[in-house]
Amino acid sequence: MWGVLVGSIVYGVVGEVFTRWQRGQRLGLLPDLPLLAPATPSKIVCVGRNYAAHAEEHCAEVPQEPRLFLKPPSAVIGPGDAIVISSQSQRVEYEAESCIV
Repeated sequence: MWGVLVGSIVYGVVGEVFTRWQRGQRLGLLPDLPLLAPATPSKIVCVGRNYAAHAEEHCAEVPQEPRLFLKPPSAVIGPGDAIVISSQSQRVEYEAESCIV
């Protein structure tokens, strides 16, 4: 659930978090509560190989048109959550992402 932090105490949010809401019941102290992802997207649209250095890493050119791909909303995890890698994965790479909500 969404919460609002007042000092070190977290209270639930009653109403619509992005429009009209009010502070609800006390949930607990921040260090005692799990943090979830700060967004609940319905879709995630990504742009691949969109800069020269990344294209060079894959021995490829930067495409003339944006290379779009999708990620499922279930790919979003919270701070400190484990990254689960499927046993079917043959090649896993890490990279940093920037997100606009």
